[in-house]
Amino acid sequence: MTAAATKQFRILVVDDEDLARQRVNSLLSPRSDFEVIGECSTGAEAVRAIRELQPDVVLLDVQMPELDGFAVVHAIGVHRMPVTVFVTAFDQYALKAFEAHALDYLTKPFDRERFETSLGRAKHQVRLRERATTAGEALRAPAVLRRRGDQPGRFLDGARRPRQRRARGDRSHRRTAAAKARAIKKGGLASTLQLEKSC
Repeated sequence: MTAAATKQFRILVVDDEDLARQRVNSLLSPRSDFEVIGECSTGAEAVRAIRELQPDVVLLDVQMPELDGFAVVHAIGVHRMPVTVFVTAFDQYALKAFEAHALDYLTKPFDRERFETSLGRAKHQVRLRERATTAGEALRAPAVLRRRGDQPGRFLDGARRPRQRRARGDRSHRRTAAAKARAIKKGGLASTLQLEKSC
């Protein structure tokens, strides 16, 4: 069996409700591929735990004392967050969650099948991140483009400047986030997965 097949994915559970954390733990307990490395009941605790424990995945409640889930993402930084699955009883936060680069959005109460699907997607995303790191892909590094010798401010072949390309990427992400949020409200997971296949 390969190391990838036996890897335990480190998961942090963040929710201000004891019963909600117990429910997640009960769903995770039969699985040998996930290790719960910590639990947090406030946003401030979550920020500390993410920085200290560096989990692969975080199940993150939205409404919490001190800091809500989105404030946690802001404090850590979108691109430094673990793979994030928001968990909440309210679907009106879906758009904001996907704009914060959440992988998934679980609306309470959810069943085992929905939870297992989300875990599978989280594992896949963690592996993609690890492969990118191993391959040395500088995903956030600015592109190195050749410039015209006599016109140092212009790029060859009509290439966009890095700032222009980032702005275009941000607009594309916002459109995708909005579409995912609409799919969550209209048809739940099935609509969201169908949307992702078409993107």
